Amino acid sequence: MDNQNKRSELDINNLIKYFKEGYYQYHFIQEASDDEIVQFNQLVPHPQMIFKFDLYDYQKQAIVHIERNQHVMVVAPTASGKTLLAEYAIAKSINMLKRAIYISPTKALSNQKYHDFSISFNKKYISIITGDIEIGTCYNTISIMTAEILRSKLNLIPSFLNNVEWIIMDEAQYFTDKERGIVWEDILINLPKTVHVLFLSATIENVKDFMEWFGEKTQTISCLVTWNKRPIELKHYVYSFDSSKNCTIEEINTELLSQKFIPSKKIRLTSNELLNPIQKIKKSKEKHLLELNTKSYRSYYSGEPESSYVKLFVKEIVLNDMCPCIIFVPTKKNVMKYTSDVCQYIKENHLFKVSDDSKKYIDNLFEEMTKNLPEIEKSIDEFDLVKQWLKTGIGAHNAGLLPLSKEITEICFMKQIIKVLFATQTFSVGVNSPTRTCAFVTTKVYDNDQGFVDMKNGQYQQMSGRAGRKGFDDYGNVIFLSTPKFIITPQRLHFITEHPKEMESKFSLNCDIVLKWLKNGKEDIEKKVFESFDYFNHLRLIRRRDIALRFKEQLQNEKYERIGLSEKKELESLINHIVIEQNELDNEIERIKESINKIMSVLEELDFTYNGIPTEKGKYSWYFNIVDRVLMTNIMYNKCFEKLNNGEILSFLSVFVSDCNKRPDEKKSEVHKKIETLIENEIRLIEISEKNNKINEQEQIRYRLRLSYGMVDGVCILSNENSNIKDVVSHCSDKSYGKLIYCIKRIRELLRELIFISNELKDVSLLSRFDFLYTLLESPLMTIPSIYTNLELVGDLGVHPIQLLVNQ
Repeated sequence: MDNQNKRSELDINNLIKYFKEGYYQYHFIQEASDDEIVQFNQLVPHPQMIFKFDLYDYQKQAIVHIERNQHVMVVAPTASGKTLLAEYAIAKSINMLKRAIYISPTKALSNQKYHDFSISFNKKYISIITGDIEIGTCYNTISIMTAEILRSKLNLIPSFLNNVEWIIMDEAQYFTDKERGIVWEDILINLPKTVHVLFLSATIENVKDFMEWFGEKTQTISCLVTWNKRPIELKHYVYSFDSSKNCTIEEINTELLSQKFIPSKKIRLTSNELLNPIQKIKKSKEKHLLELNTKSYRSYYSGEPESSYVKLFVKEIVLNDMCPCIIFVPTKKNVMKYTSDVCQYIKENHLFKVSDDSKKYIDNLFEEMTKNLPEIEKSIDEFDLVKQWLKTGIGAHNAGLLPLSKEITEICFMKQIIKVLFATQTFSVGVNSPTRTCAFVTTKVYDNDQGFVDMKNGQYQQMSGRAGRKGFDDYGNVIFLSTPKFIITPQRLHFITEHPKEMESKFSLNCDIVLKWLKNGKEDIEKKVFESFDYFNHLRLIRRRDIALRFKEQLQNEKYERIGLSEKKELESLINHIVIEQNELDNEIERIKESINKIMSVLEELDFTYNGIPTEKGKYSWYFNIVDRVLMTNIMYNKCFEKLNNGEILSFLSVFVSDCNKRPDEKKSEVHKKIETLIENEIRLIEISEKNNKINEQEQIRYRLRLSYGMVDGVCILSNENSNIKDVVSHCSDKSYGKLIYCIKRIRELLRELIFISNELKDVSLLSRFDFLYTLLESPLMTIPSIYTNLELVGDLGVHPIQLLVNQ
């Protein structure tokens, strides 16, 4: 009886934990164990490749599970060797005569991986397809592509993943990206069970929930490998300048930062109240405003200092032997300003110099990559400016620069020609670039919706993780610039100790996704919705509620008769709360089915379906992948393009692919007004149908959220026979060449889809116009290849060939 009482008490304790804390038992996750480290040679007697150095423990654990053909999630710090695991999965695919696909979140990282894998493996195996560049075919043994390209292939070619053994999804935290997360989730929902996935990330929380969802969806065991130790430890410093430009340098005790105070409203705090955890930093008597960021508050204050402080900041970094250094800046405007000002300062004060051989290398890179450009494009002032910076030993990197300028800057940084690089945070994702020091001129970052907001832990880890080069540095440096107008306080460094952002679903049930999934019938739509990560979290709550109900019936059993009255009351109270709180989840399935039915009614009214079966119009919509297929197909069928001349068509398409908006004070041109009227009319047609079918208002506004009119006046000029790139950029809201080239490349991608559909529709007139415009945009500057594809020109970037188990 005593043993039975002990079991009952144990059961009760577990149940209270389950009901009270949301405890969940994982069924499809196998966490890596220490035995896999100790017994690695026995568990992997014949590795797929030869290792030229000792493996980290977490690498051994991941390789064991790759050999077992399990899905593997690896969470480890930046620059800790996760790429080796991608190479191992690729090597395994090659040795099995299968294919591997490497998914990169950015085109820049894809280009760099093409260079690296071309050296690591035999170049004949490699292909790259990003929209900007296409080398090889998507059926090569190793295919590098963006998630959008893979999604498009899966949409158009159901058998595309035949013979694919591994998919490597690098920077897996992009699953939570508000713009692109749905693409990643859509891919995972539609993956066949025969494909294995290796997820790599440095900044993910709640990975157990994510891998349990993926394991349950595929009915396979998934392995979770986590490693928190950095190969090179970080030291944190504050460089604090007072109003007289005197600098105090002190190290931060990051352990004390966890004792943080986060105010709930705007308050004024003195530096004396805030600086206690930062040892010996010079205290200022000035007061400052601690800003908070809420959804209803858009901040226009970035905390970026004046150039005079940045110049002194760079001087201190150089004098303290902290180079090479990446200095992160939230705005591309100040990236350019700081770089220009610091370049002049370096020349005047002779802080450092670049060797003659390095200068010749820089000249050679520009000469080779621009030799086929017409003179008007060669004379773009950006090329001379970037070349001047690089020859001084500094560089700039942001989305406003031309792709060629950014790539040459990246290569010069990796070859340690650049001592100081000013960059926006995108550099930390797009390029593999270890450095000695990472510095921040402010703790603010830019958010498209909220303006300037406090840095998050994931962003901090991604950027600061570049600091510390194995084999070169004993530790990496992370430095924060503190000025009288933006004093670094513990509150402003809270992101160092907080948890990364959790993995969350960005799945949204709308006309676009339902129409895409309608290929295999309405039942397939419901199946896919119920397989989403978002619904999985609802499903867990439903299961928890059902367990609570079953246990409530058993509480009167003899087994529990000796439970104390207080414990029984606590259990009953918890169960009643769960049942009341989660009874609404019973209606979740019906709510989803009702939403699908409403959307199906909209598609029927708009002639995309008939009696639930896709019409010809619905089938053609499937070929659109980079824009909303419902809206763009409607535009085609309603003959909107026939109302536009060639220049206006380019402007029209730019609205859907550009990320550049007009300033509020900019006057609308006649072209802008005409295009906006056409698009608004098409959106209203869809909205009327959605309102009639009671589609929620949040879905109705999504069309306008994706439209950007900042390039309409510029790209319109491209149809003129004598137009040139300088004229075009002068008429754009954003005067940067990089943004313009990005927009034009995206227009060409969209034109490819329009050409295909026009051909299918046998619309000869429209096909001819789209084909003409596609060719028109084929200028040398638009189609210049990535420098990473020229292995001989780039030279050694520290990548070495991999020796496989079998001959290549």
